[in-house]
Amino acid sequence: MSDRKRILLGLVFLLVALLGAAVVNIIGWSAGEYRIGALLGLGTFVVFAALAAYHFIKVRDWAWLPAVAGGLYAVLPDLILGPADDLGAILLGAALTGFMSWRRKRTGSE
Repeated sequence: MSDRKRILLGLVFLLVALLGAAVVNIIGWSAGEYRIGALLGLGTFVVFAALAAYHFIKVRDWAWLPAVAGGLYAVLPDLILGPADDLGAILLGAALTGFMSWRRKRTGSE
């Protein structure tokens, strides 16, 4: 499997981990089972986050690192600058990835 597919699959699993955990938690809470909803939401997050981490660890070409780091930084708690920095982190990571890929192709060192 190519690194591009691993990165995309990892990001999809990370998105499913976040959204799926929220949906399962809301469904559990709406049924009146607050503790069950919280536990199922946490379990959903852990399973899909582990799958995402597995795909990120299997990346061979580290030119994708800025994109991965930008995506992971966006989902981490906003400890540094608040919610306004998420978009900047994703865009900067994508720009660095594009530049590194362009430079690698230009020099022919694949």
